[in-house]
Amino acid sequence: RPPRSTLFPYTTLFRSRGGSGIFHFISKINFKTIKKTKKIFVGYSDLTPLLNKIFQKSKLITLHGPMLLKELDKKSIQALKNALKRKNYQIRFQKKQIINKTNEKIIKSKIMGGNLERIRDSLLSPLNLNFKNKIIFIEEVDKSEQGIFNLLIFLKNSKKFNPKALLIGDLNIKNKKLIKNMLKFLFPKIPIIMDLPFGHTTPNITIPIGVNTKIDFQKNLISFKF
Repeated sequence: RPPRSTLFPYTTLFRSRGGSGIFHFISKINFKTIKKTKKIFVGYSDLTPLLNKIFQKSKLITLHGPMLLKELDKKSIQALKNALKRKNYQIRFQKKQIINKTNEKIIKSKIMGGNLERIRDSLLSPLNLNFKNKIIFIEEVDKSEQGIFNLLIFLKNSKKFNPKALLIGDLNIKNKKLIKNMLKFLFPKIPIIMDLPFGHTTPNITIPIGVNTKIDFQKNLISFKF
């Protein structure tokens, strides 16, 4: 927990590692206290339910970004710095990464998401998270193609999951063509962008949950505006 400074005016809490889950203690968290202290929470994977819950409960921006025990490249460090300083930044993509072409040139919404399995767990839990009418980003690790498919089917069938667009980060699956066909089959009317640089990968670009996000399909840019 770095001290407050002019560079980072808010107390920032970094998750050191993942793998243990958070559902055994998330019910004990006082979200009113978090809202008053305005702490910035940074992490990914298992931290997904907490990051999204803090945003929906307190409207504070949380950061789906690198943990302390991970080595980072320059792109990851720069994106994290931008997010901590609340400085607008972008992720560029290519046309070949787009699935399900849309007539909409620009899509705007708040952004939510994180680890695919933990999003599923959140929808099954009493957290009452709602992923409707948002731009949703997804990442995953250590799952088979069939495991990914089953998790995606659950999201498709959930009444609380109806995104404006889907951003797909690292899924740790070599058969990209199969994953692409799965996504097209399950979400035929939702714009999807694949192979984005976040998740259990390097670079791991920070995604600021809760900020206004714009997908520009003409400029091939995803922009985060604080």
